[in-house]
Amino acid sequence: HKKEGRLMNKDITVYSKPNCGGCKLVKAWLDSNEIPYTETNVFEDEEGMSFIADNGFMGLPVTLVGDNIVDGANPIELEKALNEVGHEVTL
Repeated sequence: HKKEGRLMNKDITVYSKPNCGGCKLVKAWLDSNEIPYTETNVFEDEEGMSFIADNGFMGLPVTLVGDNIVDGANPIELEKALNEVGHEVTL
């Protein structure tokens, strides 16, 4: 059943840092699937750094897909989260 009056959050944010291999992998995978996202460099974005710290993440990337969080370069979890918000992707 459909939730009335509530739009599904489909926004995708990749929290990253420079010279991060996993971050590059996640961004390349999103790019190759033509999925739009916002990149937040936590070294330049205080709010982004706070989000990572407040949620107890120890490493990057952290990808926010709608209301789901994918920790690390985890393509299986990323695919699941993307499919949940309506992006039809397969690895």
